[in-house]
Amino acid sequence: AAAAQRYQGRRIIAIYEPRTWTARKKVFQTQYGAAFAPAEVVVIAGLFDSTRIAADDQLSIEELIAGLVAQGKHAMTLPDADEIVARVVPELSPGDVVLVMSNGGFGGIHEKLLATLEDARQKERKR
Repeated sequence: AAAAQRYQGRRIIAIYEPRTWTARKKVFQTQYGAAFAPAEVVVIAGLFDSTRIAADDQLSIEELIAGLVAQGKHAMTLPDADEIVARVVPELSPGDVVLVMSNGGFGGIHEKLLATLEDARQKERKR
């Protein structure tokens, strides 16, 4: 909501890695729908270190995506930073706001996004 308020009128692309202990559990399963409501595009990474949490206690990313799609969001899950960057960057338009949320390194996604965007800009300049 804060990003949508700050960047009114711009498309918000929310990229989220459930990494903390509680984020990887069902604790916020229902609250995520409201949290991602201001975003037009939502990408959820695979659960970080999912083997440490019992399967029946894990966040259901598939259920989360289904709920977001039901809200009319373009929502998907992709397993890692490389696949997220490869899928998201070609879909970006000038003025889009990409909001990356994680409490860890997230596979170097920040640097990968910037490098891929810079490569695309250089290619566009050469045309």
